Amino acid sequence: MILKDIINILEKKYPKYLAEEWDNVGLLIGDEKKDIQKIQISLDITENAVENAIKNNVDLIISHHPFIFSGIKQINTNTILGDKIIKLIKNDIAVYSMHTNLDAAKYGLNDFICKKLGVEKSKIVSEDIVNLYKIKFEYNEKILKKLEKYNFYNQKNNVQTIEIFDTIENINKVVSLLNSVGITYELLKLENKLKLNTGLGRIYNLKEEVKLLDYIEVIKEKLNINNVRLVYNENKLIKKVAIVNGSGMSFLKKVKKEKVDLFITGDIKYHEALDCYEEGFSIVDIGHYESEHFFNELILEDLKETKLDIIVFNDKKIFNYL
Repeated sequence: MILKDIINILEKKYPKYLAEEWDNVGLLIGDEKKDIQKIQISLDITENAVENAIKNNVDLIISHHPFIFSGIKQINTNTILGDKIIKLIKNDIAVYSMHTNLDAAKYGLNDFICKKLGVEKSKIVSEDIVNLYKIKFEYNEKILKKLEKYNFYNQKNNVQTIEIFDTIENINKVVSLLNSVGITYELLKLENKLKLNTGLGRIYNLKEEVKLLDYIEVIKEKLNINNVRLVYNENKLIKKVAIVNGSGMSFLKKVKKEKVDLFITGDIKYHEALDCYEEGFSIVDIGHYESEHFFNELILEDLKETKLDIIVFNDKKIFNYL
């Protein structure tokens, strides 16, 4: 299967435009025309993950965390990052990463964790709202056929014209297609915004109030976690809960405005915890790894119809409790 076709499957569900501005998602290493026979799914691109991919003749590594974030001035074996890049290129192994776009997407990692917790309905903590664009061009049967693979926000097919309304990222796909065949078009940025029903974090309500410590045991059982860090009042009852996988404390203000009883996330710093404790706000740190290792299950499900040879490799957790 060609790498570009695999990317199309993933980006249809987890479009890159959902990623945060600081993030670096997509094809980080490789040729999208490469034929893929074997895939490795790894939460992180560690040295062990790279060595395992080489050992097993993997063609593509799909990761959650991008291992290239900022600009690189030198690529050599004097750094761990440079050494990994060289090994991957030398062994013709492509790397594709989905990070905050996968977290934010509908049925992405946030929703997947909610499903694990038995949550049926939830709202988004930080909803994605983008500009809406319109492209208009002369009706063309061949172009219309090629557009069938896309699921645009809105499309109007008239006798003489075709109008498509969507984000600039999706409109640019139409622009590229029209430019390739020399069809003229009109492109407009509209005043109205588009809510994508996607975004980071989820808020949900339990069916009834429960004791905080009792719900912590539910979290540990459902997410298969042995230990958590907790800032709490042991007598507190909770019903409204917010969860942000990974490092979610940057959303603390938004979560507090929603008047939740408990905030679940990872990577909580000492002074953040201290402030919440003195305010009487309950938070639970389930760990960064623990909130995201379900990535493997999610991607396996997404690619099961490709019938490709797929293996999963993740290093052990960085932190271990003794």
